[in-house]
Amino acid sequence: NNIMKKTYSAIVVLAPGIEKSGDGPLSFQGEGGEALPYKIVGDPFEFRFKAVRKLYIEGMSDIFLLAGGTVDKEGKTPKAGVMRHRLHNEYGIPLNNLIPLVNTSNTQGNARAVLRYLADKNILFIEKIGLLTNFYHLARATRIFIEEANLRLIPIAAEAIVYDDNYENIVSFYRDRKDNEVSEVVERILNSRKDEGSEIKGFKDMDFGSYKSDKK
Repeated sequence: NNIMKKTYSAIVVLAPGIEKSGDGPLSFQGEGGEALPYKIVGDPFEFRFKAVRKLYIEGMSDIFLLAGGTVDKEGKTPKAGVMRHRLHNEYGIPLNNLIPLVNTSNTQGNARAVLRYLADKNILFIEKIGLLTNFYHLARATRIFIEEANLRLIPIAAEAIVYDDNYENIVSFYRDRKDNEVSEVVERILNSRKDEGSEIKGFKDMDFGSYKSDKK
């Protein structure tokens, strides 16, 4: 039994953008039996999912708390369920190791859902818990978890975990080459429109009291 050797007792995985798309390349079979076509935005190379796989294979953690809201406006398809399905079917993570936490579609809601789960399990302040998301979202997410739920989790950048095998994709992801995929993440860091949301604007709004919930 090597549980005591785990780097993290659990890792919170924040949902990437998961959008319903008629021509989406991916498909999720919901409980109702109807297939939902979708696409992943904000993390098109799936660094978060690849990081979960590596963390699991390397024995750094075997419990992953999947935090996300819903894919569709009707609220019928939880992002955590889609994440669990993909992590199991595409990345080989056992279902028992993937714990979906359904909540509102913003980081504040993620933080509150994680707080409830950790409190219910009595592992709130005694265990080492990681917080996994993309590098560009990590600083703001860490701050929100502290301010919203008083949770001081260990920040884990997905790109850092998969760095060796995905370096070229990471470069492509962050370098603005004027294609839609890369310019999207650049605008998430600093939007080309001053009044539109971005990571930098989010920090500014938090600092000066005008912050509104995000949809990351």
